[in-house]
Amino acid sequence: MVGAAAATLLVGLIWTAAFAAALVGQLNLISIAFGVLFIGLGVDFSIHLGMHFQEEIRLGRDPVAALRAAIDEIGSSLLLCTLTTAIGFYSFAPTDYLGVAELGLISGTGMFVILVQNLTLLPALLLWRRPQEEANVGAPELHGWLSTPAALDRRPRLVVAIGVALALGALALYPRAWFDSDVVAMRDPETESVQAFRDLLAQTETSPWYADVLAPDLETARSLGERLAALPLVESARTARDWVPQDQAEKVEILTDAAFLLDTPVAPAATRPEPSAAVQIEALRDLRQLLDTPELRDDDGPLGRSVDRLRDELDVFLERLGAEADPTAALETLEEILLGNLPRQIDRLRVALAAEEFELEDVPAGLRAQMLAPTGEARIQVIPSADLAVEGAREEFVDAVRTIAPNATGVSVNLLEFGRATARSLREALVLALVSIAILLFVVTRRLRDVLLILTPLVLAGAWTFGGMALVRMPFNFANVIVLPLLLGIGVDSGVHLVHRSHIALGSGAKLLGTTTARAVFWSAITTIASFGSLALSRHLGIASMGIVLVFGMIATLAANLVVLPALIHLQHTQGRATKI
Repeated sequence: MVGAAAATLLVGLIWTAAFAAALVGQLNLISIAFGVLFIGLGVDFSIHLGMHFQEEIRLGRDPVAALRAAIDEIGSSLLLCTLTTAIGFYSFAPTDYLGVAELGLISGTGMFVILVQNLTLLPALLLWRRPQEEANVGAPELHGWLSTPAALDRRPRLVVAIGVALALGALALYPRAWFDSDVVAMRDPETESVQAFRDLLAQTETSPWYADVLAPDLETARSLGERLAALPLVESARTARDWVPQDQAEKVEILTDAAFLLDTPVAPAATRPEPSAAVQIEALRDLRQLLDTPELRDDDGPLGRSVDRLRDELDVFLERLGAEADPTAALETLEEILLGNLPRQIDRLRVALAAEEFELEDVPAGLRAQMLAPTGEARIQVIPSADLAVEGAREEFVDAVRTIAPNATGVSVNLLEFGRATARSLREALVLALVSIAILLFVVTRRLRDVLLILTPLVLAGAWTFGGMALVRMPFNFANVIVLPLLLGIGVDSGVHLVHRSHIALGSGAKLLGTTTARAVFWSAITTIASFGSLALSRHLGIASMGIVLVFGMIATLAANLVVLPALIHLQHTQGRATKI
């Protein structure tokens, strides 16, 4: 059965990938996760069908009859689970976040693919060359590992009350939840590029997350820049005027004096004899001896450390000269290293000192165009005074700038608005999925109580997951934002199977948690957790956080479906309200 399930998953994954290639064309950082989601969810269908097949085998039916009975019993549940899970995925499609929209479209279609595979390929594989002795024996009963706890029979109200109390407590943590729009925070912090970017953010003058404001003219930009610079969260507000320094006459005079000193005549090189190799070596030894004086050796500051390093290097170089028959080549190399670039540096310095007064019109056109448009509009570059990588700093900076310049834009503003748009997409997808699934369940079951029984554990598990993230201060980000709507579509499957089986099991006096359906729900959740857990190993912190939250959410969903839902069903049954579908 394991081999048949694996083959079914592989074929279904290939079909779904082909659909993605044909419809979407390319995968992004989020939609590429469809493969892991497909495997984690698709195996649930095979587990439920396979375990019911084994149950029928244990009852003495031949393989063909057992397979027909299994499909007759859970086929409608599989179809309903496909629809509800697909709705959970398709709820992302109308949102503005393209990454999750494409993921929802691909994964939602994948649910129909895996349903078709489980109703065609899997049965064929289960019956293909199945040994008769295996068909007669089937799988062993796993007695004792999953049974109805006494609390569900004796205190079902207490179980439900505890579950609801935990959900209310989790919702009380809502103010601690937040969305982190920092895309750099999702990357491996050990990489050199991320570390360099963090260093730039920490230095406010080099922060790449500045804001931009557009003014109708340069004078308005100057006035607006002064108001922006007065904000506590703003380090400076730069305009094109800042490229033209003040007090140019005084500064040019200082540079002229420095140029005069640089051009002081020196004796012609011809009057200076070239020192011999012995003289140069003796000079290096004198320098080495000078560096060994107590005043320099005992210095613990930067100068002392530099002297120590130079002294060590001189020891190595002098030892090398002593070992060579002709040290001339080594001395010439040392001179080239120390002084070879000096003439060019002097020439560059002369050019730099030959400065003249200039105006904005003298600034190169390409540079001036970055701050001033040909039509006169002027740009104001607003530099933050705080490290915008700190939680909440970006929001405070952008909101403060917008109090004066509502039309502000730039990287920091874009990131913040992307985050807010994504958060809105999350809420839209969550509400759309919940309402659509509820309508579908009511249309199929025709029983409001069954709809409430299926959805209640999902709402509780979602609240527990949300509260757990807030408790440990794990933020939502552009990757894990899909988790809550996704869990809604995933978790509804278990509720559908359990509520469907409860009408049969409780009607015959059997315990719900002792049925094959409960065991299938358990093993399905375990395999899904293992599949989603692989995402947590990703070096991309956004994908890793999505895996962590999915694992925690699946554990919460499993607990809600195997603890709270049986208690709710038990309460309904004891009050005489359980009926067959």
